[in-house]
Amino acid sequence: MKTKMLPILALICLTALSAWGQETYNVKIEANGNTFIKENVALPYTFWCDFMGEEGELDLIIKQLYNVHTGCCDVETPIASGNENVTAGLDGDNQYFTISAPFEGTAYVIGSYRSYPNSRFEYILTISIPGYIDSHTGIEQVNPATTKSGQRYNLMGQPVGKDYKGIVIEDGKKILIK
Repeated sequence: MKTKMLPILALICLTALSAWGQETYNVKIEANGNTFIKENVALPYTFWCDFMGEEGELDLIIKQLYNVHTGCCDVETPIASGNENVTAGLDGDNQYFTISAPFEGTAYVIGSYRSYPNSRFEYILTISIPGYIDSHTGIEQVNPATTKSGQRYNLMGQPVGKDYKGIVIEDGKKILIK
């Protein structure tokens, strides 16, 4: 009996250790004027429709956001756009979307949902991670200066006059002055 429990206990410990200390995020999903927030999501994370024969999390979210009581995701491939960290697809006949890493801004997932008995509609989910700021760079956009000053610099970056001989940098270009 004890030897059978050892592998299970080891698996539980490994799972706990791998999740321990992993940063979590709140994922905000909006559609049809309604909002759903899934808290404490460790990424990567996949939202599934009809997971293993049961109603999947994506089914429940779509039903809540669109006020639908019965139905399931259609067997057409959903589309993700707006961010490379959000992908969507079809596994067998199950729609899903995956958030692989945190991101700023919004992403969109567009798919098809079949509401019983005979209604079908496209869903559009707006996905974001509220409060996430990419702290790796802190730089949002670089706009190089396009004005020409005519100032010349030597290779040490020191300003030089018009009578300087040698290699100079003027308006971002290297010039040889003889």
